[in-house]
Amino acid sequence: MAKKSDDSGSDDKKADGQDLDERGPKTKDSKVAPKNSPAKKTKRPKAVPKPHLARKVGKPKTPEGAAKDKRLRDILSLFNRPKGQNVDYGALQKIMLGYHSDLQDQAAGLIGLGLGYDPTLIEVAIASYNNDFGNRFELKGAAFGATVLHDFAHLPREIIPTIENVLKRYPGRRLMVAFQPHRYSRTKELCLELATAFNRADLLLLVDVYPVGETPSQGMDSLQLAEAIRAQGHKAVEYVGKLEDLPTRAMTLLKPKDLFLTIGAGDINKAADDLLAMSWEREPD
Repeated sequence: MAKKSDDSGSDDKKADGQDLDERGPKTKDSKVAPKNSPAKKTKRPKAVPKPHLARKVGKPKTPEGAAKDKRLRDILSLFNRPKGQNVDYGALQKIMLGYHSDLQDQAAGLIGLGLGYDPTLIEVAIASYNNDFGNRFELKGAAFGATVLHDFAHLPREIIPTIENVLKRYPGRRLMVAFQPHRYSRTKELCLELATAFNRADLLLLVDVYPVGETPSQGMDSLQLAEAIRAQGHKAVEYVGKLEDLPTRAMTLLKPKDLFLTIGAGDINKAADDLLAMSWEREPD
């Protein structure tokens, strides 16, 4: 008697075969896409372009508004003039001195002209303006017959033009500069440039570094800087030391008609104020 075929067994093998096909390793002939294949990713529908939004049209400008816009354009056009056509305020006896101040005054003058102010009124305003913040080429006053000034320049590229501006403003007068270096690390980094930045000063006094939280071990102190400046050929260099000793030392060295300029971004301007307080003379000559 023939035995019945075991259909369930063949079904199990078929099922097992399907499992191998679906879960087993895929061959190069397999048509099943890898898990991360782009074919398995669903494509996003293309974005439907939004309808065009009409640009809002503002109200037509009034004659006054149009005139105001024209005036603004005229003011801006003043800054496009050739170099030789700029207003020259160099001959004014200004309170605020220096190259940067001259640039600011030219800009203010051009704007004033553009707004229709009288040129004479502009000149008076520029000549009488005094920097409320101080520290930028500030004319402090006079002490013991000398003119006292201060500038917060502390980098060589600032110090050199500041000294040049002083000598240009007061030609033929002896210049004594008192400098307070800013940070020990910066003094060391800029030593070679600082060593020649004071070449046009007749006498240079150095006070201790304004540390800004640093210690001398992090760079170079003022005594070392004085030696570096002497090594570059400047003979009249003196290390004063403490800032509070500067006014007394300056008083003993100053002569009538001298220029005394304090330079630094620390608190050396206090020495200029103390020097003025020590003198009976207050108004600059």
